[in-house]
Amino acid sequence: SFFFSGGTAFCTGRGEVVTGIEPPLTTPEGSFWIVKPQEGCPTGKVYGNLGLKPGEELPGEDPEKLRDAMVKDGISQSVCVNDLEKPAQMVLPKLERIKEALRESGFSTVLLSGSGATTFAHSKDKSADPRVALKGKDVDIEDMYVAGPLSFVTRQEGSWYSK
Repeated sequence: SFFFSGGTAFCTGRGEVVTGIEPPLTTPEGSFWIVKPQEGCPTGKVYGNLGLKPGEELPGEDPEKLRDAMVKDGISQSVCVNDLEKPAQMVLPKLERIKEALRESGFSTVLLSGSGATTFAHSKDKSADPRVALKGKDVDIEDMYVAGPLSFVTRQEGSWYSK
């Protein structure tokens, strides 16, 4: 998984192994948003929906290959993978409707953050707005927190809390 802060970090394990990425990712051209329904996704339920036995590894994409592709080519739907997305959608089905509505309206990259329920969305169109994309869809946009357009912030290591 990735988070975007003082440069960019690559997280593995349960998110506890954090490795900086050089050079840090920059804000992609276009608009970048986050959408958060009022409901949350209990982390235990989401992980339980993975159906893994103790010690069993997740099948799927090699995280290091995804990281390398993201560093080389930037953010795209093909490199934004979250193994917890489907299990979270089982807990809160509206997350799937949010993703579908955003993708259908032209957001090129849409992904659940962590175990939910925040979704981030990127469109190459600077005027794209998830509030417009979700209006009239099978989700209640009035009950959601929408923030954007956003940009990545990069700071030197150790300088986040200095004046």
